[in-house]
Amino acid sequence: MRTTHIYTYRWVLLLAAFVLLDFNQLATAAPSPTQAIKQTTDALLAVLEDPTFSPIEKTKDRRERLQEIVVRRFDYGEMAHRTLAKHWKARSAEEKKEFTELLSMLLMNSYITIIESRTNEQVNYLDETIKKDFARVKTEIVAKSGTVPVEYRMRKKKQEWKIYDVIIENVSLVGNFRKQFDRIIRSESFATLTERLKEKTALPPSP
Repeated sequence: MRTTHIYTYRWVLLLAAFVLLDFNQLATAAPSPTQAIKQTTDALLAVLEDPTFSPIEKTKDRRERLQEIVVRRFDYGEMAHRTLAKHWKARSAEEKKEFTELLSMLLMNSYITIIESRTNEQVNYLDETIKKDFARVKTEIVAKSGTVPVEYRMRKKKQEWKIYDVIIENVSLVGNFRKQFDRIIRSESFATLTERLKEKTALPPSP
């Protein structure tokens, strides 16, 4: 009888270890902030280096593919909120939705223009800082012209790390937009800002 108990305990311990192992694997399955940035960067580079997307006639297809990758990593809702800052609360639900869509289009066009111009550049991942649901990932882009520091500000949403700001050479993308948008709203109006964004986003990314 005692032997039976010993074998039973062994099976219980083995089962517990197996369950804990699986749980730990699931817990670590989600990518870290740095891994999330690297996955997106690698996916973008794979498209840029794919010869099927190289011909000029494939420009539209290439940019659509790049947009699909970018939109999954950026939190445009958070970026819109932060760029409008104190002006956000006064906006209606319809205005917030339209502004977020316009801002996402503007950012995607700008970002795609930048990444399409990249040639023979190396990305180094330097440091990662996590505080609860917020993170900072420091990287650097090494090119022939020099090294450019790039920091990503991220927030975890539904167990996935999303970018809400990019700091390039100590200049915040969100902060830069916030100053410009605040100036336009104060000197003219929110409607004027919306119209200017519509004009900007109506133009395709520069070749």
